Amino acid sequence: MKNFSGISIILLIIGLVLFGIIYAIPGFNELIALVGFLFLLFGAICSFIAISKREIGYTKFLAVGSFFIIFLLITWFEPYFILRMLTWIKN
Repeated sequence: MKNFSGISIILLIIGLVLFGIIYAIPGFNELIALVGFLFLLFGAICSFIAISKREIGYTKFLAVGSFFIIFLLITWFEPYFILRMLTWIKN
């Protein structure tokens, strides 16, 4: 596991923990949602960098696949979650 692959997995885990905190705490905390989204996004970007640098191993695909699967599940079960977060970012 090279640099960007490891960084992408670490950022993915941090983002998942932050999204888990949102569901564990009653109510909606926009700041935690934004930070979790950014960690997942940066993890996917690091994974794309690892793919472009042709790093050895399959962990580079794990962060990209998880990024899309997580946001598919979020939009499937909580369709207004992304809308609330984007509205908060705009304001």
